[in-house]
Amino acid sequence: MDNKHYSPTEFRRLTDLLKELIAQREIDRATALAGHYFDFLDDANAQIDAVELGRAPDLIRTVPLAHAGFASKTGERLVRVLLRESLSEFSHVQVASALTVLSQAVAAFEGFQTVQMIGAALENSLKRDPAKHKKCCEVGLSRLLPPAAIERIIEIFLQQRGDSTWGKTASSLLRFAAPGSIVAVFNHLIEEQDARNRLALMRLVGQLGPSSVQIAYKYMTDERWYVVRNICGVLAEMKDPDLADHITPALEHADARVQQAALKALLSSRTVRAAPVLAASLSKFAPSVVDEALDELMFLRHVKTVRALEEFIGTSGNPAGARKALQVLAAIDDDDALHALARLFHREELDSKLRRAALNALCQHQSPVAVELLQQLAASHGSLAEEARAELRVRKAR
Repeated sequence: MDNKHYSPTEFRRLTDLLKELIAQREIDRATALAGHYFDFLDDANAQIDAVELGRAPDLIRTVPLAHAGFASKTGERLVRVLLRESLSEFSHVQVASALTVLSQAVAAFEGFQTVQMIGAALENSLKRDPAKHKKCCEVGLSRLLPPAAIERIIEIFLQQRGDSTWGKTASSLLRFAAPGSIVAVFNHLIEEQDARNRLALMRLVGQLGPSSVQIAYKYMTDERWYVVRNICGVLAEMKDPDLADHITPALEHADARVQQAALKALLSSRTVRAAPVLAASLSKFAPSVVDEALDELMFLRHVKTVRALEEFIGTSGNPAGARKALQVLAAIDDDDALHALARLFHREELDSKLRRAALNALCQHQSPVAVELLQQLAASHGSLAEEARAELRVRKAR
């Protein structure tokens, strides 16, 4: 304890004594001795010896970290050194490595407060220069928690899902340890049977940063319907602005429950691309989902849905859906929509009720384009053409 620095021989004697004290259950003396070794970190003006610093991981692994005080004090010392601007690059890497070892060791005893402190320090250091600290602080963060600790954090989170304080702690710890921690949460979500736990896990994964989105997309083509459904719930929670670029496989899934979840996720994303994507998938939807999707398209009235709506009306085997889609098309205030109505009128294979509805929709418009299209329809043959001529006569009489 009188030594301030240790030669290789003295350090070997120190570790031997540590092991002997631990074997004799003299834990206080052992942690006091180990803590004394790290006194060299306290002098902010002293040059850090790389050899002394390089011994830190081995020493940390020797000490029983369940003992209160040693882990937190050592962590605080290492954090202060980590953030020194004058520290050499090699020593910085050594400190980041020692902090990672300390975090993994203390996590086994659920010392999550110390882990959180270490994670915050590594993250702050990384933000200073992400490119420079990629191989030290970023790697350290990814290794912050061993797999068993990640599983334990998720387990406690589910046990205490109503505790907002622990929820924040859990999301913070798991965010530090991404992407491995995110994959672990997804694995729990996929297999979870309890609906309340699934909702809690969805909220949790939504708090784990942008990496969650990319990992979630990998599950969109999973063969298990419930996996895709749960992932849609996660994406809805995260409100990813690029969701429209990835959601089509779920929208066109064979299971209506997945379609419903995908529709909800797309609408919650608030993206302007939602309407064209929805319209393009209409023919794949189950009848109940078609009805809800058309309600949304009626609200959005997006000009880029015209072509898809026209195609759906012309090919759909769902008469009620086709009639409603025609109403959506008629509500779009754009010349493209008027031309689409005229083309539908000319499709003689369509049900006469749909063709008449297309004509009636055109008759509701007073624009020059609508009048020109009505004149073209009136010049065709058939009883519906006569109705178009009658409409033109009424307009002329006015």
